[in-house]
This record gives sequence, C-alpha cells and structure tokens, in this order.
Amino acid sequence: MSKETIRCATLHDLPFVIAGIEEAKKQLATHQSGQWQNGEPSEHTIQNDIELGQYWVLVMDHHILGGCAVLSCEPAYDHLVIGQWLNQDPYRVIHRFYIHPSWQQKGYAKQLLDFVESNALNNGIHNIRIDTHERNIPMRKALERTHYHYVGEAYLPKAGMRFVYHKII
Repeated sequence: MSKETIRCATLHDLPFVIAGIEEAKKQLATHQSGQWQNGEPSEHTIQNDIELGQYWVLVMDHHILGGCAVLSCEPAYDHLVIGQWLNQDPYRVIHRFYIHPSWQQKGYAKQLLDFVESNALNNGIHNIRIDTHERNIPMRKALERTHYHYVGEAYLPKAGMRFVYHKII
C-alpha cells in the first residue's frame, strides 16, 4: 500500500514540479481565468522557492502529486482592495499551490493544506492566507471545504486581482 509524504522540495525535484505545474496551467486555461497563463510560476520562481527551503511537495511512490510554496508574508496583502483580513496576527502564505490534474479530487489538496496548517501551528503561527483567481473554481471549492473564509480581493503585481482567503487555525 502506498503512503504519501510531504517534504521540502530539492533541486532534483524541480523538473518534476515544473512538469506538474505546466499540466496545471493547461487545466487552468480551460477555466478562462488567465491564472498562471503569463509565464508564472516560472522555473526560476520555483527554483528560488526550493533554494530558500520554502517549497513543499506531496510525494507518493516517488511521484510528485503536487506542491506549494509557504512564505512568511505577502506584501500585496498589506492593503486589500476589497474586504479585510480576519485579524492582523502573524500568518503564513500559500502560493504556487497545485495538485497534478491526474491526482485531483482524491483528497490530496486537503492533505497538502492540512500539512501547511500543522507546520504553521508547530511554529506558533495560527493564521493562513491564500489567494486565487475568481474563476479558479476547483481551488475556491477546496478552500471552502477546508474552512478557509473568503475575505475580499487583493491586487498582486505579477498576477492581477485575486480573491483572498484566510483561515485561523
């Protein structure tokens, strides 16, 4: 029986993460959202995340099913265009989150989100923030199923307007 693990990505993982992100980009294009259609996240961005020790991968049988970057802040979140955060306490940000399309709707998004939350709690952080495109319905549904609260909209310089979500853990 296979067991999934979540671990910090290495540079060896980079081509596999990029391949998965490219598949996710194709899927996002079908939603006509424009999300991830301008070259980001790029290989350079993911490589930088890995080198900084802030990119995590969900692995099963040596296959990378998905991943995400976990950062300590997002400057674009300082001033929401619409709405407000649930609090101003320290938080972690999830960016560049994906589950390979072949592995979606099997509970892996929840597993990766749960890991981020657990990791944050282990470091004394009780807030998670994340953004997504308004037309990224699968991600929005995953966030709502895992009790993230839609709190408004933020403008991200490289991405444009994004719906923002906040969860207190």
